[in-house]
Amino acid sequence: MLTDTCLFVRRKSDGKIILLCLYVDDIYCATTTVEMQQELIESLKAYVEIKVLGVPDQLLGITLSWGEDFSWVHLSVAKSIRKLMALCRLDSSDVRNVPIDPTVRLKKTDCPTEEEIAANPATYKHRLKYYQKIMGLCIFINNVCRPDISFAMNVLTRHMSNPSQKHLDVAIDLAKYLACTDELGIVYSRSGNRRPILYCDADKGSQDHHKPTNGHILFLAHGPIVWRCTNSDVYALSTCESEIRAVDASQPAIETALQAKHILDEVLAHLPDIDIQTDSVPINLSNSVSFERLYEPILLDKHEPLTQLEKDTLLVLEDNKATIDWAKKPGAGSKMRHLETKLLWIKRAVADKVIKLQHVPTKEQIADIFTKALAPAVFIYLISQFMYYVQH
Repeated sequence: MLTDTCLFVRRKSDGKIILLCLYVDDIYCATTTVEMQQELIESLKAYVEIKVLGVPDQLLGITLSWGEDFSWVHLSVAKSIRKLMALCRLDSSDVRNVPIDPTVRLKKTDCPTEEEIAANPATYKHRLKYYQKIMGLCIFINNVCRPDISFAMNVLTRHMSNPSQKHLDVAIDLAKYLACTDELGIVYSRSGNRRPILYCDADKGSQDHHKPTNGHILFLAHGPIVWRCTNSDVYALSTCESEIRAVDASQPAIETALQAKHILDEVLAHLPDIDIQTDSVPINLSNSVSFERLYEPILLDKHEPLTQLEKDTLLVLEDNKATIDWAKKPGAGSKMRHLETKLLWIKRAVADKVIKLQHVPTKEQIADIFTKALAPAVFIYLISQFMYYVQH
């Protein structure tokens, strides 16, 4: 393919296709029929020695569970979470509904002083090594398929060089949350959105450093493909400014979305039309955590673009109307003249219809999980829009 040299597409005259993806020394293929798959394997064997492993169920520490007729795939990292449980000597009996308690505030002043370290160096060294091992496992778990712990990781990893007992206790609570949600994961569905949708949000500065916390999450095929929680390196003078900086911080995700769109345009040109069934993903949200109610995952379907113009433009969902107005209007605006020139790329992208900033109510802003520690009811509602337990 022109857009990705590691992806190959072949379409036969009868409409049947073969998709071939190369990853280092592995080959992943998808075919319209089993006969085409066997034909492809025999053709490859004529040139190179290959080992056929069948349908993948493990990939780089990720467990893959496939739906009927491969209509969806569920990704989880239960194996890594069990390693974390063994490290912390935990079981799933101690239930935590959120990764980090909203009432907890971790500050630099909580870190041990040089005098405290010198008073008991052996204890401090053991705690430091233990804390860093927990964080190392959690970083992998977060980056692979657990965006729900991103904010907690943003807070805890800031203290990896000098953690106190309070920091360690919060890290153990995070491990307990993962222990009782070890099978929770993300799903990519054939019936999901075929155009990327980006949720973007910011918190003005409620943490001890008083700088905005930015978060964004990019969805494709009803599952997240990019997510990030970061801290801004400058102070924001208003909520609008913090949200503008959050959109700016999501630029790598926007670039990924545009690349994915180009790949999809090329792939979908080879694919036949597919009947979309919106209820084809069997899920069970109440598997191992005692959530009070089952929430229907409707936000992604609700926010998916409908018109062709909307589908050709990357949709960026924002809950701040002032930010959307600023992006639409030419010029810097009287209240935003102090902003750096580099932020004006947002206005240009909106004017050129590369992206479209659209308002979404705060209660439907999925990226809110990246900007602050939320109450259990709100947190569970938002993650239930894209994180599932699969019925076995």
